Formats: sequence, structure tokens, C-alpha cells
Amino acid sequence: MLSKQQLIALIDYRNACRFKGWRAVIHITGAQLAVENTAHLIVAHMQLSQVVYTDQPVQNIQRLLGTECDALVINAYQGVNPNVLGMACASLRAGGVLMLLSPENTKWPDYPD
Repeated sequence: MLSKQQLIALIDYRNACRFKGWRAVIHITGAQLAVENTAHLIVAHMQLSQVVYTDQPVQNIQRLLGTECDALVINAYQGVNPNVLGMACASLRAGGVLMLLSPENTKWPDYPD
């Protein structure tokens, strides 16, 4: 769970990126349920609209092509396809937030890719 200070720091980071027109990237690792709950908490506190939650099968990402969103939450617990990740990021508005949810770095190699 995030502390209030960590949440404020993430909001400040997002605001700085938005001011510059950059896309913010937040990588959240750990146990899947805890990571998903943390992502929902961040989205709620950042007051993001147009949030897309997705895993990465190509058919799920293709529906994003030609659209824009303020936040993209990608669940990488079923693996990561770099090409699909790149396609998905193209739908992220300047100043938007990409959240990548994944297992801990030491455990991630044991997951399918």
C-alpha cells in the first residue's frame, strides 16, 4: 500500500509530466492483487478520466488503435509483448499516465512471455 507521501509524489510527478506534455510511466510490482489495488488507488487519487485497463493480447490492444486515453493500465502478469506494448502506448495522450503492473523483478522471469 502506498503512503500518503508516496501518493503525493506520484501526483506531483504526473503533473510535472503533464505540464511538459510528456507521458508519465509508473511501474508497480508485487503480488498481483495488491498491485491491482494500488493501481486503482492511484487512478482514483489522480482523478484520471478515460482510463483503459488491459492485459496484452493483440485483440484487446487493437481496439485502442485510433483512440486516446488519459491513463493506460497494462497488466503484465500474463506476459509482455513489446510490440503490443508499443501499440498500446500510442493511444496515450500527451501528459497521460502509463501504469505497468508486473510481478517483482526477481520473480518476473518465471512468468510467461
